[in-house]
Amino acid sequence: MRHRLLVFVLLATVAAVLALIVLRGLGEAPSANSYALLADAFLHGHYDFRGCFDQHCVAAGGLNYLAAPPFPAVLAMPFVIKSGSGFSGFVLLSILLAGLALLVWHRIFVRLGIEPRLRLWLLVALGAASPLAETVARGDRLALFAAVAGFLMASLAIGEAIAGRLMTAGFALGLAFLCRPTALFLLPFVGALTLTTKARVLPPSPETLTKFGAIAIGAAVPVLFLLFYDWMRFGAPFETGQATAALSAAATPGDIVAAERIKAFGAYSLAVVPANLAAMAVQGFSLVFDPPRMVRLVGLDPAGASFLAKCPWLLFLFFAPRDRTVAFAALAVLPMLGLFAISSDLPRYGLGRPLIDLLPVLAVYLAVAVRPEQIVMFRLLLLVGVSLQMLTIAVMMKTG
Repeated sequence: MRHRLLVFVLLATVAAVLALIVLRGLGEAPSANSYALLADAFLHGHYDFRGCFDQHCVAAGGLNYLAAPPFPAVLAMPFVIKSGSGFSGFVLLSILLAGLALLVWHRIFVRLGIEPRLRLWLLVALGAASPLAETVARGDRLALFAAVAGFLMASLAIGEAIAGRLMTAGFALGLAFLCRPTALFLLPFVGALTLTTKARVLPPSPETLTKFGAIAIGAAVPVLFLLFYDWMRFGAPFETGQATAALSAAATPGDIVAAERIKAFGAYSLAVVPANLAAMAVQGFSLVFDPPRMVRLVGLDPAGASFLAKCPWLLFLFFAPRDRTVAFAALAVLPMLGLFAISSDLPRYGLGRPLIDLLPVLAVYLAVAVRPEQIVMFRLLLLVGVSLQMLTIAVMMKTG
């Protein structure tokens, strides 16, 4: 009876999270995401546009460009055709992209031989008990919409790699790079998933060279396109405009602290590691103790609630098998965590975007870490995670 009650409460909480996200999507204001401007520009055959809906635009040569990877705008193009540059459905579009990603993960879990009764709860962990949920709810923000699109493409890359389709795995990884540049760090891990036990890493065997080469060739196509795209806009293939946009955004009155940090330390510094670790591990909700109710939830801390607090299921990764892919995963995890990065778009909300970048890696290990006999404990941890996601989204909707 208790087990059935747990399942009912967990599924009801998942439904509440989805309802909150849909409700926020239905109330999304138009002209909030500059990807709509870029999508409209693509539809008219050029890269520049007039105006800007956020702080991610830069001027060069008298023209206005978006200082962000372009592929999310391509995903928005079918909807911008109908609604124009004032398209206001980015949250609902994020729900669609996240749903497609979960379908991809269902196929991955089937290929990994995961038992059917575990697949549902693994999907709940990814979709409703991780920062993916709150990121989808904030899909009207340019960077967060790009993070959802990048998660979908990275998931496709892993699915294609496990299926043995190396070139398409590389191409999907390249498209993830066109959403989130840090996705390119996943290449060693994606390649490692394709290797047999006989393949030698150091020195690399012919199998290793062949498979990694095929993935790299597939990824090179989108990467070369991005270099050409930046050359056409700024006259230099490695100039993205993001540094200028980041400093400009940080220089706004609300982010003057970030501006001073960037000027003092640069975009990356060892000095910010303790603050970023705290944001990941212990940052939380803001509570006040005053009469008459004594305890009142007033919002999220400026850095949000930590993903370690909201994703207790991460503890199950301790039981993941220790094999050689762990080393390749570390090559992706360490640079993608953003421990050395100074954020120019505070609040960071517990560094949720770096965790979404890593979520495809964590999902593979989570799938093989959870055992059928541990399913009740896994559900309990999921209930904690989903409940905190629901609370996070509710607070965001209340406080804006």
